[in-house]
Amino acid sequence: MGRRVYTYTFMIDKDTTFVVRDSSDKQPAKADYLMSRKAAIAMNNLPEAGFVPDLTITVSRDDVIRMVKADSGVEFKPNEVLIKPTAISCAFNGGAFVDVLPTGKDPNNALNFKISMAFGPDGNLVNYQRDPFFLFLHGS
Repeated sequence: MGRRVYTYTFMIDKDTTFVVRDSSDKQPAKADYLMSRKAAIAMNNLPEAGFVPDLTITVSRDDVIRMVKADSGVEFKPNEVLIKPTAISCAFNGGAFVDVLPTGKDPNNALNFKISMAFGPDGNLVNYQRDPFFLFLHGS
């Protein structure tokens, strides 16, 4: 009998979707996906006329490395953490897009990330996605 994977989806305060993935191999359950509705709307809209982009980065590379290690058990190198201000590409002003991927992968190809996150202007996590195979590749 093969590995069984269970996915549980929760709604938090009518605004946030949170997904947990669990498997039958006695590994701890892991966060798989999180998205705030308000942030999703802003990330999918273009800025209005007169928009002044806030290029502030609300999270540090060291913070991301610590968060990813706490979640996955894998410590990525600083050059494997890509951080971009959200205002360069959408109406979500003052936040940060973060992708964690192994060195040598093309950062323009979203399929290479191991963990992808977005942080709001207040520094709070508003989006989290894990490569579904990353859950199993590193025994975490």
